Amino acid sequence: MQLENLSALVNGAIAFDSPADSHVASQNDEYHLYEDLAHSQRGVVVTLDLPDGDGLKAGSTPLMYQGLEVGQLSKLNLNPGGKVTGEMTVDPSVVTLLREKTLIQMKKPKLSLDNPSISTLLTGNTFELVPGEGEPRNHFSVMPADKALLDEPNVATVTLSAPESYGIDGGQPLVLHGVKVGQVLERKLTAKGVTFQVAIDPEYRDLIHGDSKFVVNSRLDVKVGLDGVQVLGASASEWVNGGIRVIPGEKGKMQSSYPLYANLEKAQENSLSEVPTTTLSLSAETLPDVQAGSVVLYRKFAVGEIIAVKPAQGCIRYRSAYQAGVPLPVDQQQRLLGGRRCEGQA
Repeated sequence: MQLENLSALVNGAIAFDSPADSHVASQNDEYHLYEDLAHSQRGVVVTLDLPDGDGLKAGSTPLMYQGLEVGQLSKLNLNPGGKVTGEMTVDPSVVTLLREKTLIQMKKPKLSLDNPSISTLLTGNTFELVPGEGEPRNHFSVMPADKALLDEPNVATVTLSAPESYGIDGGQPLVLHGVKVGQVLERKLTAKGVTFQVAIDPEYRDLIHGDSKFVVNSRLDVKVGLDGVQVLGASASEWVNGGIRVIPGEKGKMQSSYPLYANLEKAQENSLSEVPTTTLSLSAETLPDVQAGSVVLYRKFAVGEIIAVKPAQGCIRYRSAYQAGVPLPVDQQQRLLGGRRCEGQA
């Protein structure tokens, strides 16, 4: 099935080209109606190196410029070694835009609040013409639009690592104070977890510091804690677009790699684990009526919870997490469990 843009799909349309040296049409002149630009043999052919052939179709995939179709993919070739190349027929009216620094980007359909057009989903993959300067050119290496930032001078790239993907993938935005400052280029699975390559717009690279933190911005967080249940959700656009949020920091130069935290709380704790950070270890000779998840009280006020209970030589050892800003005296720590510290502990 071949689809044009949505308005042409609904209303139908005919495009025409009038060369500067052609004669003025007279009344009742007849013209041949061609199936497309390629069949008219009036277009200019350019050759393409393509990242892959996924979602592309000769005779269908359009070249767009300022919302108008100015060309069409006319041929696809699979070469030895798996390299994909192609040919595109371009409207003569935009041939002067094909220069050394001109870019042709491949865009995949994606519905978002920033681009709610249903027509993008109907037309499938498209090529986007981004004019540049330089000498005329008729061969282009096509790059996915998700990696378009790499063509910008002075762009910064960093690697983020996390124990899981958190739903983050290539093409999602990097956001600082609600403003897009970069983009996720790609996601890779490793033996230790997942890594992400992120590009930062040259205009905003000075806002990223050595103590900056990167936090997942694409999911609903439900926290069950001492003060009840908290449901933390992103804005509507962040729900749809996903991405990563930046906590800018203040000190140091930009690093080449950073951890990616699951939420703001984990970023504040500098923890990549799903388990709360241990702030205190306690011990007792016998096992009181406590278990992982039990609340820790100080003067009847909940200040933490038991993370784990483990046997140790001569005693039972407990690992606890306390709320920030609530100090607990040593004598109260021991009296809380009614026991003593294991031998060898400070």
